[in-house]
Amino acid sequence: MSEQTNHPKYELPDDPHAACRYKSAMKHVEYAKAAGKSSEEIHAMFKKIMSYDLHDIESLPQDE
Repeated sequence: MSEQTNHPKYELPDDPHAACRYKSAMKHVEYAKAAGKSSEEIHAMFKKIMSYDLHDIESLPQDE
């Protein structure tokens, strides 16, 4: 059985990279659903991807 929920339409931020982040986030959502992740985990992942700020240098991982 597939649970289908009616999510409100996500409004893309006014950002040139928002559409690419959204496409990536939705791809990750599909993989997470297939892996059996919980709704809370999926929402957290989506939120993290969509709130990513390329210009926030401090948040980028450091290779050491």
